Amino acid sequence: MDTSLSAALTRLAQGELLPIRDGQGQGIAVFHGRVWITQDADRRDIILGPGESFAFDRPGLAIVQALAATSVLMFAPSAQSPAGGDGGAHATRSQVGGARMGQAPISSYELHRAARRMRSKAIGDAVLGLAAAVRVLWERLLARAATHADIGAHVAAYGAGNSSGGTGHGRRA
Repeated sequence: MDTSLSAALTRLAQGELLPIRDGQGQGIAVFHGRVWITQDADRRDIILGPGESFAFDRPGLAIVQALAATSVLMFAPSAQSPAGGDGGAHATRSQVGGARMGQAPISSYELHRAARRMRSKAIGDAVLGLAAAVRVLWERLLARAATHADIGAHVAAYGAGNSSGGTGHGRRA
C-alpha cells in the first residue's frame, strides 16, 4: 500500500486502513469502492462512495478505512500543489481537471472527468501497442511462409530432376 499523499492513485483492500497525519487541507476522492473516514476531534462519520470526495478540515490524525476494495486519489489544494509538471507520480491542479491555480479544491466531477481522460488515453495506448505487436507477428509469419515456400520450390525442383521420367535413369522397358 502506498500511503504517500503525492501518489496519484491508492488502492486499498477491504478493511485496509490509510492513516492521514496532519491532513488538514488535503482531500480524498473515491473512484471505486467505499470508504469510511474519521478525523481526530470530529464526531462525524464520513462515508464516501464512487465519485464522492472529502476535504480534511481538522489537524491531527484521520483514518480512512476501505469498506470494500477501493481506489482513491489523495490531492492537495492548489496552494500546496508542487509547481511545474515534472512528469512524476503526482499531478498538480492544472494537470488534473484543467483548473486554474487559486481556486477551491477540484470537485469530484472534475476528478472523474480527468480519470476518464487518463483511462481513455491508457486504453488507446494499449490498443496501439497491441496493433504494433500484431503487425510484427504478421510480418514474421509472412517471412516464415516465404522461406518455407522457397525451400519447397527447391525440393520440388530437385525431386523433378531425379524422377524416373525426367532423365532416363528410371526402369528400362
